[in-house]
Amino acid sequence: MISSLLLLVSGAFVYLLVKSLSFFVPRWRSFLNRLRGPPNASLLFGHFQLLDADNSAIHAQWFAEYGSTMRTYGLFAVPQLYTADLRVVNHILTHSMTFFKPPESRVALSRILGQGVLVTEALFYGIMQSADSHPRTLHSVLRKSLCDYWNDQIAASPEGTLRTNVIGGLSKMTLDVIGLAGFNYDFDTLNTEKPPNELSVAFQEIFKSPPRLNVVELLRNLIPGLRHVYNNRLKKVENARKTMQRIGMQLLKEKKAEIMQEHGEKSTGTVEKKDVQGRDLLTLLIKANMATDIPDDQRLTDEEVVARSHVPRRGPRDDEHVDNMCLYALCKHPEMQQKLRDELLAVPTDAPTMDDLNALTYLDLIVRETLRLH
Repeated sequence: MISSLLLLVSGAFVYLLVKSLSFFVPRWRSFLNRLRGPPNASLLFGHFQLLDADNSAIHAQWFAEYGSTMRTYGLFAVPQLYTADLRVVNHILTHSMTFFKPPESRVALSRILGQGVLVTEALFYGIMQSADSHPRTLHSVLRKSLCDYWNDQIAASPEGTLRTNVIGGLSKMTLDVIGLAGFNYDFDTLNTEKPPNELSVAFQEIFKSPPRLNVVELLRNLIPGLRHVYNNRLKKVENARKTMQRIGMQLLKEKKAEIMQEHGEKSTGTVEKKDVQGRDLLTLLIKANMATDIPDDQRLTDEEVVARSHVPRRGPRDDEHVDNMCLYALCKHPEMQQKLRDELLAVPTDAPTMDDLNALTYLDLIVRETLRLH
């Protein structure tokens, strides 16, 4: 009995050892070891604790010593690329078919976002060629009446003036844009007279600022057995994701029926890639996916279509950070703020088109410099 138990334990240990070595050895022998970088701080934690700390001085010190691109160490002394070179970052972000996210990152993202384009880039590439061919048709959803939202607040103020959290209004507008552009669903978050709807609450839970990443969370993504152990935060996220999926599937069924009714009236009764028109991403994805002239290996399941339509290129928190830094920089430089204000006031309409906005040279410089720095 004891010998059988020892044999079982030994076998399990050898299996785990082989699996661990097959995972870590290729990473330990990575070409990233050829890059310069700081010495390893810990065989177990690497530089994780240093980089996770709110200490920008260590980053500045490393960049001064090793340059804008260097090698750091992650958990279990795995070498990692650490760069602030904008050309490198741009190359990686624009070549997602070459630079896939590592498995542990995909696990973490899929738990929150489902199987969206942020997780399975290759799967969606072909069909997004069709869906992304009409991006300019989405610009009208940006005309959400944020000004009316603020004007209503000003009118409700006894003094006729308002001191408000600008980012709060911008975040609500961003969520409305995601709903309209993604699947033609109005979250109506700028309407203060109505309680938030079910899908709005789910999205806000998904994009709520997550707690600081810790070693336990990283191990949860690395070790399959720990992925099914949920804490309170993960339970809320999972419930919110299920709500998004349920409502999304209902919207998909309704849109599919509309599309089939529309094209059923044609003599052919079929959908082709050239028929992919519309405004919201869900409609474009459904039509592209239903097209009879695309290969079967590029066709998505209903669940994948819904997941992709729910996932924006960036979340509200990303936009919130950029907006924060832009407004902060303008507050620090009032002369630039005044110059931008003068340019905006010179626009002859209250509802400028994207072409009108693109023609504003100083606004373009402000946006580009904000994105470059932050």
